[in-house]
Amino acid sequence: MDSVVDRYKKMALQEEEEEAASIPAVEEAAIGFPVIGQVLTDRKIRFSDLKEKMTSLWRPGKGMTMKEICDKRYLFSFNHRFDMQCVLDGGPWQFERSLIMLKELMSDDIPHKIILNEAEFWVQIHNESG
Repeated sequence: MDSVVDRYKKMALQEEEEEAASIPAVEEAAIGFPVIGQVLTDRKIRFSDLKEKMTSLWRPGKGMTMKEICDKRYLFSFNHRFDMQCVLDGGPWQFERSLIMLKELMSDDIPHKIILNEAEFWVQIHNESG
């Protein structure tokens, strides 16, 4: 009896199927708890610097993976819901003085098509004269 791996080795994509397969897949993100992020800047972002900085800041207890999916847009996949929720609740986050927009990725979302145009901020006002 063939193993699952052996069966998939025998499969081949037709030319018209290859294009669809090259789109960043949500299936990859579905492993764990995925978050889509975008750095709002005109400057070039070095992926390795961003990955090192965010891993250091967020310190996910169960780990995370990070993948660049297009220019200044990244897929963070956390291994535990608690780590993901801490990052989402702990924002806003920044990298090199630029805001990082974050949103939890749902199973039917297409990562490069998600609109990231909102961020929550807390503002505290002191000595307000009424």
